[in-house]
Formats: sequence, structure tokens, C-alpha cells
Amino acid sequence: MMENKRGCAFNIVIGERVTHQVNVAGRRTPLTLTAELLYQAVSYSFAEDLRPDGLDLGDRFLSMYDLQEKLPVVIARVQTSVS
Repeated sequence: MMENKRGCAFNIVIGERVTHQVNVAGRRTPLTLTAELLYQAVSYSFAEDLRPDGLDLGDRFLSMYDLQEKLPVVIARVQTSVS
């Protein structure tokens, strides 16, 4: 179990399940919880790692990559209310 800076504990399980435990003591309810699964074809760090190589194929890819909008796409979303 790990805890982030906001006091939310979470477990990350390899596979299809992620468990979060959020302390709601002292909070106004109901709370709305939203989780999104995002997809991004190429990570920023992967593309940037290609730049110093100076290879023709990498340079061609980066010229196309640089012209694209690099926002992730929401491929799944779930929302629930907690009282």
C-alpha cells in the first residue's frame, strides 16, 4: 500500500484491477469519483530519445510527430458517487 501527497492510499496490481482507498472523513458528501483510462500512441520521452540519434528514419518520424496534437485519448471512463 502506498500513499500520495493528498493522503490517498492506493494499490497498483498488474493486470486489470487498481484499488484506491480514499479517506473521506471530514469531507462534504456525496463525492463524485471519476477514473479514466488514457491511450497515447507514443510517449513524449520515447520521441525525445530519438532526437539525438540523427538517423534519417528517426528524423522523418519526428517531423511528422512534431506536427501532431499529442493529447491522450480517453478510451474508458467510469464514474461513481460516494455518500
